[in-house]
Amino acid sequence: MDNDYNIRQLGSDDWQLFREMRLRAVTEFSNYFLDNATNCAARDEAFWRDMLTNQDCAIFGLFDGDTHIGITGAFRWKESREDTIILGMSYLVKDYRGRSLSRLFYEARINWAKEQEGVNRILVSHREENAASKAANQNFGFTYYETGEVTFGDGKQDISHNYIYKLK
Repeated sequence: MDNDYNIRQLGSDDWQLFREMRLRAVTEFSNYFLDNATNCAARDEAFWRDMLTNQDCAIFGLFDGDTHIGITGAFRWKESREDTIILGMSYLVKDYRGRSLSRLFYEARINWAKEQEGVNRILVSHREENAASKAANQNFGFTYYETGEVTFGDGKQDISHNYIYKLK
């Protein structure tokens, strides 16, 4: 079967698509995300629209034809805004996992990061047991640089492995 997968940056009018997919992600995997369903559900339309129009980030939607099947994001890192992009928020609907579609997420986010003035590195991380996330970042040449503890959306503190991709 030849699928018509496409990825595009979401805009303000896509706020409901974004909200629904993000809520789905943090509900299904609160143990992998930093956010949780309670927080996401409480946010109003303005929050979601603002996320999609913020010049310091890009939220992408992945589609199979017209069917929305995933989201991912790239953000200027608040601790080093001038030169660093951090990747996150990646979620793919269960029926589409295992098809190497994360490559579309990485391609879109890396391309966006390259377009941002002054950016010379991209960071990504994953929780200890998230082997799929590790495999995806390794396929794109990210290299390990540190391990730390993070509190995830499920309220538990766990190991987070961090990786870097140098643009320059």
